[in-house]
Amino acid sequence: MKITKRQLRRIIKEEKAKLLKEQDMPTSMIVTMVEEADLESVYDIVAENNLSDGMEVPAEIVHAIADGLRKAANTFTKEQGL
Repeated sequence: MKITKRQLRRIIKEEKAKLLKEQDMPTSMIVTMVEEADLESVYDIVAENNLSDGMEVPAEIVHAIADGLRKAANTFTKEQGL
């Protein structure tokens, strides 16, 4: 059975999350991990959907991505009852 890069990344993230759950991790480290994962995901989305002209992502796409991240963060916060 073949798996895609995206599936492999998801598996790695899930396993990493399991390991981290067992540890007591400082908040700053969690923030860094989330930032890195989000940035990698954004670049994956841009690349997989040909949303850039090679090196630069158009401003409207950047704003749409930022809006999507804000909405996702708000949804997550609400789902966690915060």
